[in-house]
Parts: sequence; structure tokens; C-alpha cells
Amino acid sequence: MLELKNEHLTATFLTSGAELISLKDSKGTEYLMRDERYWGYTAPHLFPVIGMLQDSTLRHEGRNYTQKRHGFARNMEFQVASQKEDTLVFDLLSSEKTKSLYPFDFLFRVIYTLKNTALTISYQVENRSSEVMPYSVGAHPAFWVPFQKDEEFTDYALVFEKEEHLERVPINIETGLLKKPKTLFMEKASRIPLQKSLFKEDALIFQNLESSYVTLESSKNEGTVRFHFKEFPFLGIWTTDDDAPFLCLEPWAGHADYEGFQGDYLEKEDNVLLNQNESRTFSYTIEIR
Repeated sequence: MLELKNEHLTATFLTSGAELISLKDSKGTEYLMRDERYWGYTAPHLFPVIGMLQDSTLRHEGRNYTQKRHGFARNMEFQVASQKEDTLVFDLLSSEKTKSLYPFDFLFRVIYTLKNTALTISYQVENRSSEVMPYSVGAHPAFWVPFQKDEEFTDYALVFEKEEHLERVPINIETGLLKKPKTLFMEKASRIPLQKSLFKEDALIFQNLESSYVTLESSKNEGTVRFHFKEFPFLGIWTTDDDAPFLCLEPWAGHADYEGFQGDYLEKEDNVLLNQNESRTFSYTIEIR
């Protein structure tokens, strides 16, 4: 395991999936959930696919490639490219194995930067193919809710930076595919009180929010997590609808297939497209307050 640490936070990582598996404050409070009784991951990286594809298939130039939910990066071994006092960089390069699943040459770089009470996670994707490369990229960190033993899930709320007209992108809970059109979730709201019933139809997915961050806060204690996601056009919010004590905040550039999509992955709505030798970076930040 690898570690970044300052006087405020300690972050712990695995090379498997380049995954962040622990984020503790100076008092020893753990903010990230890692417990396979509830979920098999802690903060996986989603690449080159987010969510489910129609028939679990990525189609490109007449060929079909099997793709599991959220892509393969979260289950791959990354190389440590560099480590400094406040920065840790992991690289995943395309290989024969990845090209059997996704027919492009790429560099997928995950950069962690620890500064004061915040950890920034950046995704740099570089197209090393000779053609345009489509992809989706995103994150899926799971936070303990509640953080403290004297609290319950319903003591928490998500508070957006700005008042939002919240339209939800609905999900087919049987297939994991998205449905059209959007449906009204809340009108002119900045606060979502948490309750498990919100997730009976899977994740809440919002597109192009006005807010640049959302705060996960308790009505009983002062500690909060401020989650900065502005560079990503989609925000997913998910937990199970049982008593599992966690909540995932998921910034996405891309999403699952819409029902019925059978086109080439180049044609998929909201994918990111890179020309040859082009790169792009998306970042989000977990701030402990």
C-alpha cells in the first residue's frame, strides 16, 4: 500500500485499480467506506466505460468487444509513475489484454494531489492511436454515512452550492441502461435530505448542474465532506436501498448507454472524443471540512 500524508489528512492507495481505499482526518475519522459486506470497492475509477452498455457490448467498426459495467480500469494493475510528498501518479497503458476489450492505444493516468484538507483526483487520458478515440471516464467513491457512531443515515443531507432545478436521468433497474426523457426530481432545491427510499430506482443522475460542489453534512455533528465536481457534466448519487451505511458521489464524463443504442462507440452520446496524440484531463476534489 502507498500513502500520502500531511497534518490534516492521510490517504492510502493500492496499485490494483490505482484505488484510494482510505481517507482519514487528523482525529482518525475514516471517511471512505471499505467493507465487502456492503460493496466490493471503495473508490474505483471508471474507464473507458461508465455504467452498462447495451448487451454489455462495445461496438466499433463492425466488431464487438465485451465490456462489463464501468469498464476494466478498476480491475487492472497500475504502475506507479511518480511519488512526491504531496502527489502520487499511477499509469495504465494499453496492452494486448486491454485491446481485446477496447481497440485503442491509450495512456490512462490517475493523479492524486494532497493539499491542506483536500485530496484532488485527476484523470488524464491520452490517445496514442492513429484514429479518433472515444471514451467515458469517472469516479465512484463511497463515503461512510454516517461518519460517527451516534448518527444515522437520515441525519445527513446533500447541500448544493446553488439552488438547482433537479431533473433526473432515469435508469432501467433491470438492465442498468438509461431511459429518456428526464424526470423532475426536485424543483428549485439546494438540499436533499437523505433517505434510502430515494434509491429504490437506482442512482440519482443529474446533468449540467449549476453548482460546482455539493456538501455531505450531518445535522448532529460539524464534520462535512465538500465534493467538487464542476469539470464533469454528470453527477451520480448512489447507495443500496437497504441498511448499508454508505453513499457514493460519482462525477462522470459520459454515462451508461441509453436503451436501444446499437451504434458505434464513436457515436455514443456524451462520450469524450480525442484526436491522435491529444489528451484531456478531468479533476474532482474531496475536501474534509
